[in-house]
Amino acid sequence: RGIIRKAANGVGELELLTKGVKFPNEYSPDGRFILYLQRGEKTPEAEYVVPILQALVQAGGRGRTAEIVDGVGQIMKGRLNEYDYKQLGAGETRWRNTTMWCRNTMANKMNPPLINPSAPHGWWEITDAGRECLKSDGS
Repeated sequence: RGIIRKAANGVGELELLTKGVKFPNEYSPDGRFILYLQRGEKTPEAEYVVPILQALVQAGGRGRTAEIVDGVGQIMKGRLNEYDYKQLGAGETRWRNTTMWCRNTMANKMNPPLINPSAPHGWWEITDAGRECLKSDGS
């Protein structure tokens, strides 16, 4: 397991560039460099669910995106690692990006949704199911 290289024309042997489970993330324009994620470096999306719900409750059940994301950052301050604080290609911090993706999962891929998928654009709103989830977590 790892990242391998093979000539585009198919000539030659496979070359192991790095061992272990790694995920190519970005490539340099000339193709000479690869940025990759190593399994376990990023705090998993599932770790954001309860902090998002907590931030929503602290905001009175609903809030603007920036307010809730900032709240999540405060709640998760001791849990996020150095890798989570790195910048992505678009200049956004990885943990903020993961928070946004987790919100999408909570609103659109969970049944019942924990966040209202019909909330106005730019607003996050906890659902009754989200409140129940928070209660069952003991938070």
